[in-house]
Amino acid sequence: TTMTGPFQFGAAVVLDRLDLVQAAGQDAVRMTLAWQAVDDADVRYSVQALDAGGQVLAQTDGVPGSLDGTLDRIGLWLPPGVERLILKVYRASDGGILPVTGPAGESGEFLALPLS
Repeated sequence: TTMTGPFQFGAAVVLDRLDLVQAAGQDAVRMTLAWQAVDDADVRYSVQALDAGGQVLAQTDGVPGSLDGTLDRIGLWLPPGVERLILKVYRASDGGILPVTGPAGESGEFLALPLS
């Protein structure tokens, strides 16, 4: 599944594209995140697998563009009970969430990712 942005997180971070692969019957996902260059060293992202009540069952955090300045390739194991997968961007210094605005103007605290 490909999600095409731009997805604007706060004032300084833009995700252009997200490619997500979850093979049928697999308990893991692989993602490629394509960012515009991020100049803010305080910014981090978190991909979280949540249960029906919103509890985090698994997560992975990183620095946007850690591979070459614009790309990240990550994987996340999905334990039993995962109902939702989300992407948040936050400030490492204080944990403050950077709200996201999508290409159609929709906004919130996180970007919902598709699960198969």
